[in-house]
Amino acid sequence: MFDVDAAARAGRDGDPVALERFVRGIQGDVWRFAAHLTRPEDSDDLAQEALFRVIKNLHRWERGPVLTWALGVTRNVCREDIRRRTVRRTDPVAEPEVGHSPDTTDAVATMQLLRALPEDQREAIVLTQLIGLPYADAARVAGCPIGTIRSRVARGRTALAEALDDDSIRGLA
Repeated sequence: MFDVDAAARAGRDGDPVALERFVRGIQGDVWRFAAHLTRPEDSDDLAQEALFRVIKNLHRWERGPVLTWALGVTRNVCREDIRRRTVRRTDPVAEPEVGHSPDTTDAVATMQLLRALPEDQREAIVLTQLIGLPYADAARVAGCPIGTIRSRVARGRTALAEALDDDSIRGLA
């Protein structure tokens, strides 16, 4: 099994092959997290910026899983982008124009359901349910106590279940 932490340590110590393996090992999770925190059309650029900062500052990673630290960097990059766009008076999280789809397994419908959640709940759901971080690591990324992450996930799951129920009722009518 691939050890992303070991690859990060070796990459930090100057091994270019290990650094490349490290980046390849985390890039999907970084992109997925960025895509759920901001607008989908910005996720490529924001993930690239986050990965650049992770590589540039890898010497600052000291303890804990490197993925947790990298997702914290990604979170900061996304928040900076949202603040920058908000200052320019643009919509910080514009939803894509997509018609209603009763098939909630479709990626677009799933994205719309997640976007309907408050930001803190969406972040907790993405970190724990989509990326698969343990609650303690998700709490470190979000900068809050583990109990807060647990309650955000619970509230987010409830809201998603209610949204799915509402969609299925509308689909039957």
